[in-house]
Amino acid sequence: MSKISVIIPTYNRSSTIEYCLRSVLNQTFQDFEIIVADDCSTDNTIEIVKNISDPRASEWITFLDSDDEYLPDKLQLQFDALVSVNFNVYTVVHGNCNTIYHSKDETKYWNLPLVEGSTYSTLLKAPSPLFPSILTSKFMLELIGYLDEKTPSYQEWDTAILLAKHANFIHIQQPLFNYHLHHGDTISKNMVRDITGYQYIINKNKYEIINTCGIDTWNNHIKMQFQKLLKLDFMLVKNTFTKTDFELLNNLLLEYMNLNHYITDQASDYKRKYDLITQSRSFYIYRKLIKPFNILMKLIK
Repeated sequence: MSKISVIIPTYNRSSTIEYCLRSVLNQTFQDFEIIVADDCSTDNTIEIVKNISDPRASEWITFLDSDDEYLPDKLQLQFDALVSVNFNVYTVVHGNCNTIYHSKDETKYWNLPLVEGSTYSTLLKAPSPLFPSILTSKFMLELIGYLDEKTPSYQEWDTAILLAKHANFIHIQQPLFNYHLHHGDTISKNMVRDITGYQYIINKNKYEIINTCGIDTWNNHIKMQFQKLLKLDFMLVKNTFTKTDFELLNNLLLEYMNLNHYITDQASDYKRKYDLITQSRSFYIYRKLIKPFNILMKLIK
């Protein structure tokens, strides 16, 4: 039985799947198996995969997107980390990466925030790590019920939060893979997925975020979401979004973050601002997509 399983989900990646697979096959550490999960590709992805056979099962799992690639010593570095903890199944090993911007023909080293040791509260505050660097035991994935398929995006963050409830993390402070950014999806399309996926995860973990990290952490998540929405709105309706809209929305957000029960004493003022805010396309999109202000709206209507 192989020491490590590399799982590669793919869909219509005929242009990238070969270099992705080669990056695994060319690892300095060779005791692994490759599992390609194809989502009914309509191009010749399957044919390319079949032409690269590799008959190797394992108790340790790692992931790779079908348009990214491992650096040659990725698995060896992670295997060495497992040796250092005597293959304790309650372990997650991850690291940093190189980001390749194809539109700019540019490569940058991405030094991700340190996520080491007992990391549950850290991961409730911000996303990390990236899927292609995560290695953990099959036991741990079974313990958390595997991946949440309903997650629109940030699935690695959701998985890391679940793993952090039980496991210790080892953060290798060097790049383990190349993360490719292609010309594919539009910025606005990616941002909608980003907003909805992020909101799905913080809603899912709201109780733990507030009780473990405090209400300020929750408010910071909401503020970050709101700022992303404003950027999205500028891209979608550049000519209809005014500076006044921005200021009103930003002020409402800041007020929301500081509101408690006393809001009812100032209901008329907030009602006036609410009437103005709802004319903004941003506010409409925001409520339609993720509805984070429902409680506030009930108080100020």
